[in-house]
Amino acid sequence: MRRKHGTVPGGPAESFRVPRGKVAVTIKVQDESPTTVMFDADIVADIVRIIEQTTGRPPYDDAVRGLAAAFVNCKRTGADLTSVGAGVMWTAFHHPQVGAAMREAVSREMHDKGKAHLTWRLSEKGFALALADTFINLDAALSEAPRGTPVVVDRRTDDGSKPN
Repeated sequence: MRRKHGTVPGGPAESFRVPRGKVAVTIKVQDESPTTVMFDADIVADIVRIIEQTTGRPPYDDAVRGLAAAFVNCKRTGADLTSVGAGVMWTAFHHPQVGAAMREAVSREMHDKGKAHLTWRLSEKGFALALADTFINLDAALSEAPRGTPVVVDRRTDDGSKPN
């Protein structure tokens, strides 16, 4: 279904593949089922810029928790997830420890493949981000990581190639 600038594709997140020219973010919070919000790639920079220019933005951790609460509320009420998806994308690109690396990795994906897919996961075990071809279940990574450690998955090696 079409929702403003974002699209919420139907079907299970695990089987969704982002088409060329799109940036998708799959959001998973607590026990809610994951949901993917997709944006035209050519408007992503504008979305991020608009959020950056917003005055009164909360501190990063508060923004993550607020977006998670808004996601759960939208899922339960059937409300539009476009704004939540945009905010989630902003938090992936501005993570205090790994935001620059995530921006660079997404840029590489867009250059190499013409598309990008982020997974954003918040649970009682922590917060994790992934960049891959599809939704990534990050629960195991969160279980293994020490508390407070940012968990980020980008399936590329140091030289930019994909591992075998």
